[in-house]
Amino acid sequence: MIFLALASCKSTENKSILSEKKAFTQLKCKLKAYNLSEDMGKVGTNNDEIVLLVTNSAQKILYSIAMTMDSLHTEHTFSVSDTSLFKDTLLFTLLEIDSEEKLSYFQEKITKNITLFEKAALSKDYKSISNLLSDDDVLGIARLECNETIFPKKILFSGLQFFDRYEYVLYLNKLNVTSQSN
Repeated sequence: MIFLALASCKSTENKSILSEKKAFTQLKCKLKAYNLSEDMGKVGTNNDEIVLLVTNSAQKILYSIAMTMDSLHTEHTFSVSDTSLFKDTLLFTLLEIDSEEKLSYFQEKITKNITLFEKAALSKDYKSISNLLSDDDVLGIARLECNETIFPKKILFSGLQFFDRYEYVLYLNKLNVTSQSN
């Protein structure tokens, strides 16, 4: 009988090791266009070529995408995972692209000049970085001191560009995820 008790303890222990779950947190994000920057009738293209970059204080790109938003495609959902995500400062940069540059060009420009972009975000003065981007336009830069208690969070990018109003909202929420480890 003692042997059976010991054997069952051992098998229970092995099962718990095999079925151990790891919990981590992701940042769930949704970018929604409420008013495109180039939808002013015959003058605009009626779509926005957008680049969104999310960087951290170590100048690491956590997420980046180039996409086109129009009246049929007004949302983009994504998640960001990083071990230090909720103990870091994040920089969200939203650009409207008029040039033929690739995403890697903007990734390089922003990471090499991250200090200038952070200062522009704090002062809301994008003129100081506009010369870095030639024909492309900064729709907004948001700097966020990230911790788990500030979520859900909404970041508004809005303004007037060449007589056309634009409004984008970035919705942020934390997502607790559990994964099975073997």
